[in-house]
This record gives sequence, structure tokens and C-alpha cells, in this order.
Amino acid sequence: MSTRKPSIHTIRVLQTLLDEGEACGANLIQTLHMPSGTVYPILLRLEKLGLVSSYWEAETPEALSRPRRRLYRVEGAGIKFLNDAVNELGLNKGLPWGTA
Repeated sequence: MSTRKPSIHTIRVLQTLLDEGEACGANLIQTLHMPSGTVYPILLRLEKLGLVSSYWEAETPEALSRPRRRLYRVEGAGIKFLNDAVNELGLNKGLPWGTA
């Protein structure tokens, strides 16, 4: 795992995924008011580190009447990573932003 400190954006993405249980990238973009060029690289990096997992919706696009979405969720290591990051940055008294 990287020794780099996580960005506030990374913490916000992880916290939102944890709060919502799972979410697609488009919902994270809308909820967090962050651009896709920020959200998707964070999701890919977190997945590569094993902190987040993802899967495609099982339904077909025809059944959904829209393209399938890739859903992301925080794994156990991601919860620990988030808690450590929040404590390290002194945010353990509460996050300074809302996720909604």
C-alpha cells in the first residue's frame, strides 16, 4: 500500500461509499459535486489497492432501459484505511463536510 497520505477527495469518496453501502461513479460525482476526472481515478486507485471492490449490475441494459452501471463498495481494508486517514488528519471529531 502507498505511504502517501490520502487526499481529502479520496477520504470523501471512501466515506460516501461507506455511508451508502455501494454506489456507481455517476452517483458519487453527483453526490460529491466532483468531476469525473477526479472520481474515477480515485476509484481505480482504491480498487487496485484492494480498498474498494466493484461489479457490474447483473441486469441487461435492455431490462434497465439504460446502460449497466459499475457499482463500488468499501472492503474491510478500506474501512481501516479510512479510519486511519481520518485519525491521522485529525478529522476524528467529525468530517468537515457533508457527503450529501
